[in-house]
Amino acid sequence: MRSYSGPSFYYQLGHQDQKTAKELLSLGIGRGVIFSPRHLKVQQLEKYIQEYNSITPHPRIIIDPQIYNPKFQHSDGYDYGDIVDSTYALEDDTTLEQLVNEALDFQLQQGVDTYIIPCNYISQFNNAWLEQLIKLSTIGEEWKREHEIHNDVLLTVACSSSIISNQEFRYELLNTLTGLDVDGFYTVFGNTDGNSDILPKDLEYIKGLCDVTFRLKQNDYIVIDGYTSYAAILQFPFGLDGFASGGFNNRRLFDPMSFDETDNDGPRTPKPRFWSIEILNSLIYPDELELISEEGLLEKLVSDPENVPTFAKTLFNASSPAEASESWKRKASWQHYFWSCQELVNIFKDLNSKQRVDKVFELLANAVEIYKEINRRGIRLRGEAKGEHIIVWLNAFTSYFEEVKDELFIEYN
Repeated sequence: MRSYSGPSFYYQLGHQDQKTAKELLSLGIGRGVIFSPRHLKVQQLEKYIQEYNSITPHPRIIIDPQIYNPKFQHSDGYDYGDIVDSTYALEDDTTLEQLVNEALDFQLQQGVDTYIIPCNYISQFNNAWLEQLIKLSTIGEEWKREHEIHNDVLLTVACSSSIISNQEFRYELLNTLTGLDVDGFYTVFGNTDGNSDILPKDLEYIKGLCDVTFRLKQNDYIVIDGYTSYAAILQFPFGLDGFASGGFNNRRLFDPMSFDETDNDGPRTPKPRFWSIEILNSLIYPDELELISEEGLLEKLVSDPENVPTFAKTLFNASSPAEASESWKRKASWQHYFWSCQELVNIFKDLNSKQRVDKVFELLANAVEIYKEINRRGIRLRGEAKGEHIIVWLNAFTSYFEEVKDELFIEYN
């Protein structure tokens, strides 16, 4: 029987989140950082790593090579073998070995704690991709032996959610992954249903996500899920080791346009949001929060109204959300989101297997009740704020848990 104390939270970082992440890590919020090189010059990255290494306790440092990013070739200073378009370069075995070795060499130079073997992004399932994963893991493990690396080396698995939701494809993928000689996997599953929302709403995909986590953990692999959000709680009972998220909205869209962060008017700035564990969702500040506040339901968004979380005090102490200090808007909204991710870790920490399952059901049931109250009060929220994902999550988690509960309780104490 396995022992599992719960997952760790990682900051998924480009350039703008660095200061916030350093401040919060110094407060014990978060386990480490996963750098996103496309948004950083090499000199910036080295400087940030040095600063993170000065924090006590030492945060874990991970660099995601990000070659699944369609615009990877625009990265400043990350040539990895001077490959112009690495998204397709992996189709060539010679180039593939060169790219992997140089990406790992770069991580070694930066003194990372966990190494990531790069992989491109696959939108349509095919056997060539499975063969490529085998080659990538072989190259990565040979590099690990040659350099006498004792740290964990994880293989990137970046593919569309449609592959994970398809049972036949998922089983073929798992059959391949569970035969690989790597320490674990860094998963990045992209939305492919045309849905730009942050939170997944596909029942079969969510079941598949839990299944991938559980089956890999049954085979003693480490699993870190990248570019995720509150949805990670559905994987907690199945052994997820880590989940990563950033202070931005667009997390799992991997078409070229989704990485284009500028338009004719300049850089795109996401609207501030208030993330609430109580509804497992976010509301846009101040408009949607005003609707909630006007009906006297604002306190429903925190677990203890008498002890409002630190980074939300300014908002809750104001006469209304719109009157909250301007300083709350962007930085504090991100601080609160990151805090809430760590709070989810704390909630699940050291629970036993049955308690973890019960806690997921409890969180989902609580969110359902709050949304019922919101609807009873006639509050009309739009888009993702309506919370339609909660019922999907509940149904998906219930269905998958019923399928594997005997195995689960044997696997974990």
